[in-house]
Amino acid sequence: MIKKIISMFGVFLLIGMFIFAIVEGWSLINSLYFSFMTLTTIGCSFGPLTYLGKILVIVYFGSFIISILGLFNFKHVVLRHKNKTKKKTVTHHNNNDGYVMVTSKEN
Repeated sequence: MIKKIISMFGVFLLIGMFIFAIVEGWSLINSLYFSFMTLTTIGCSFGPLTYLGKILVIVYFGSFIISILGLFNFKHVVLRHKNKTKKKTVTHHNNNDGYVMVTSKEN
């Protein structure tokens, strides 16, 4: 899961780096810096000046958040499905002392 999050973070950094370099006319390092500061929600001392750049920041950050939440939701759905498909067989054994031994086995 962590590998997927880190990979997704890296992909979004690269996408943001190129998008903001083209739209705002920034250098690649400034665009990378801005993308990192935006995705980590730290913030930075500069931002897009064009209307297109401002709209793209909203779409860019929103897409990142939705993607990360989608990863967590996907994992939750898969785990829930796996847990539902596991069936347990419970067996009761009576011994001579009057005690009941319960054993369970996953199928």
